Amino acid sequence: MQRSFVLNVVLLIALVAGGGFYLIRLNLPARPTDVWEETRDLKTPAGRLVGHWQWTSQAQQDRVHFYFSPVDREGKGVTILQYPGGIGKRWNYQIISESRDSWKLRIQCFNGQKMVREVKLTIPDKGRTAGYKYTDNFGTTHDREMVYVGPETEPLPKP
Repeated sequence: MQRSFVLNVVLLIALVAGGGFYLIRLNLPARPTDVWEETRDLKTPAGRLVGHWQWTSQAQQDRVHFYFSPVDREGKGVTILQYPGGIGKRWNYQIISESRDSWKLRIQCFNGQKMVREVKLTIPDKGRTAGYKYTDNFGTTHDREMVYVGPETEPLPKP
């Protein structure tokens, strides 16, 4: 487990009515990602993949969100792809190969029994960004960079 650097915040509050002072100390992570790094499994590319990711769509300049669940013993999990406006796709995925030394992970995404796409991911050891490369049904190769957003494995319900 990694240690996070903690930003110590000291608040001095004067109670005007009572004339007294209170000293309050808050320990906050220096960066929000420090908390995620302590709770995430960063040992393997598959562990680093779990959570909420996003990229900016080149065509619409909109943010596309990905959610990846942890995998089971057979290397299978669920991924949710969410486009702007709440339109989404839910696929199963399976790890095909993983290279711990080179940060590489290859997965196949399925809609039921039909394979939808094969994705090659490169996820560095901190797990803050990931390369996401796939070829669409028209033969066009897409090579994007995703940014880690948080630990959520599915979209949060709207209030």
